[in-house]
Amino acid sequence: MIEKKILFLFILCFSIGLTSGLFWTPADAANVMISGSVPLDAFNISATGIGSDTANITWKTNGDSNSIVSYSLDTSYSLTKTNTTMSSSHLVQLDGLSSFTTYHYRVKSTTSDGLSTTSTDTIFKTTRPTGTTVESKTADTTVSGVSTATTASGAQQVNISTSSLSGSATAQKTDATTMTITNPATGWDSMKYIGTDVVTDSSTNTYSVNNIQSVVMTTTPVTADLGGNLGTASAQIDVALTKPVSGVAVQQNIIQGATTSAANAFQVAATSSNLNIKSVAYTVEFTNTAALNANLGSAGVTLYLGVSDDWVEANGGTGNVKIFRFGDDGRKEPLSTTYDHHSGSTTYFKAVSPHGLSTFGMTAVASTSSGGGNNGGGTNTGSFSDSGSDSGLTSRSSPVQQALAPVIQEINKFFLAPFQKSGVTKQPISVDGLTVIPGPAGTQKIRLATALTEKSGATISVTNNLITIRHPGFTLIMETRDTPVRENGAITGTIKSIGLRTTPVSATLSTGSVAFSLDTPLAAVPDNAAITTTISETINPDMRSAYQAAALNNNKQVGDIAYNVIVEKTALVTTGPATVMLTISPDWVMTHGGTKSIGIAHIADDGTSELLATDYSGIDEAGNIIFRATSPKGLSAFSLVSLKDQSAAAQTPATVPASTAPASQQQPPGVIQNLAEVIGKFVADNLILVIGILTIMLALGVGIILYDRKSDIKKRLKKKE
Repeated sequence: MIEKKILFLFILCFSIGLTSGLFWTPADAANVMISGSVPLDAFNISATGIGSDTANITWKTNGDSNSIVSYSLDTSYSLTKTNTTMSSSHLVQLDGLSSFTTYHYRVKSTTSDGLSTTSTDTIFKTTRPTGTTVESKTADTTVSGVSTATTASGAQQVNISTSSLSGSATAQKTDATTMTITNPATGWDSMKYIGTDVVTDSSTNTYSVNNIQSVVMTTTPVTADLGGNLGTASAQIDVALTKPVSGVAVQQNIIQGATTSAANAFQVAATSSNLNIKSVAYTVEFTNTAALNANLGSAGVTLYLGVSDDWVEANGGTGNVKIFRFGDDGRKEPLSTTYDHHSGSTTYFKAVSPHGLSTFGMTAVASTSSGGGNNGGGTNTGSFSDSGSDSGLTSRSSPVQQALAPVIQEINKFFLAPFQKSGVTKQPISVDGLTVIPGPAGTQKIRLATALTEKSGATISVTNNLITIRHPGFTLIMETRDTPVRENGAITGTIKSIGLRTTPVSATLSTGSVAFSLDTPLAAVPDNAAITTTISETINPDMRSAYQAAALNNNKQVGDIAYNVIVEKTALVTTGPATVMLTISPDWVMTHGGTKSIGIAHIADDGTSELLATDYSGIDEAGNIIFRATSPKGLSAFSLVSLKDQSAAAQTPATVPASTAPASQQQPPGVIQNLAEVIGKFVADNLILVIGILTIMLALGVGIILYDRKSDIKKRLKKKE
């Protein structure tokens, strides 16, 4: 009877263990198993590598499944491409597409167990074939109402008759030496004539600019839809001449990609600067330019070329964009290229061509010089690192941890992927209409075109020396050295300091809704910058060890970690301390000892860990408690943790120290915690199944016991007989 009871208990425990770990993946398995209790989800869906007849559709799922893309010119999705390989990362290449055509598509994935997910409708547009001229415009230098004369001394004089200007052209005396004509002729936005003085004859409505020093002509922007991730190309130029040149019709062409000869020339120029061209977005070609180039002023030609943010980001950011020139005389040269401004979904770059007009390429480059990057040195800094180096704070790994690590990794990938996805927020940090003008000694002067800024949804307020721009995703506060000047629809001033405050970003975790925001000083006005915030419950074991070490230095010990926040910066330079605010539900706070037991831990960019002085800061609109801390070492990784005194922790049952116990006796806290989280989540999601199995096993056990008692009674009766 005792043996049967032991058997029953064994079966009961085995059933509980089997139920809790029903969908574990063996450590040596190559695939992630899928449970019907968690729906399959497709995310990070995008079309990349878009050409004139091809496109790659990529996406991810939270479990291994096949890959199906249905596509067509409308939402009938009449065409299908399938990849039967089971994977959580998906890529399907579409070919045989029509050029410069919009396609609708959706993705579908199905697991071996029959779980399926289908995305909503998405579109992409193919490009034209490389080398195709997509837009042509002509700019004629002849201006109605403008004549040129040569004085007895040989100087040139420009006479402007305002009554003879054509169309919408208008003339204005900009200053004592300059006349500017807006909309002077087809293809030109303005022409500026600069001399030694301007004489006005009101009786004939004529202005005379004497002793011409220079003429600056600005074209009307030429735009063209390029398709793919290139968006709308935009090209505008300023041409500085030593004297007026009339009767010249300059042809401007925007070409998809580059012709073979131009592409080869650009690469030759890139090679001379230890660069390699990764991509040519488009080419701007100017013809019939000999007369202009022959009279080019010292300022040369200034180009303003625009391309989509997606293309810039796909090629590594603004620092990788370079404009090259291929001259009519065969000269091949890289131009000094700088980020100019951002508007809508287009990023604009500025380049100066000292040798005049010709053919220019908007390219993305990469350095060909060797070296750089992490050399993998083995310095033991005693700080947290994602590398495998043996740092002083890296937790030791027992044989149990090593054996179960792949299992835990796959379980976490499957169960936590949907939550991790929902906790990632990328906030662009840029202000439409904000232009930075470098000044002496590293100073920065800004010009804020208020109408353009407000059109983007931002609000502007000026109080004394503070300019505050409130964007839906962030607030930028700029302090100027002097009172900002408002003039002609713009605010100007010299920057003294800059501060950035982000709008709280939230995520839904097992603890409920949480939020994170930051307040940090900046070193410079942000140019096409971004902050990516990842909120997750997944804690790297090394990170936990680093936090624990920081807590021990403060006579504390880390209990639970509510969640982790990773802050990544793009083209953003922060200075000095940053203030962070993390929120959590009151229930979690009360369960872990109240507000005085909660702290914010930090790992800096240099890998050092610290426990920040944390203050209770009130209740937010969602009813969550706000905790605030100042981080002297800036941003990077933050976690909201519960803390207890070491003296209190010492009263718990003693355990063998990890440094002295044999490896076989060491406890794997990270593994145990992860297993507990996964098992607890599965039981919560499958409570009816668990109760059903336990009920069956209980009934079976009762049956065994009753049968055993009945057999015992029969044996006693036989003995009496």
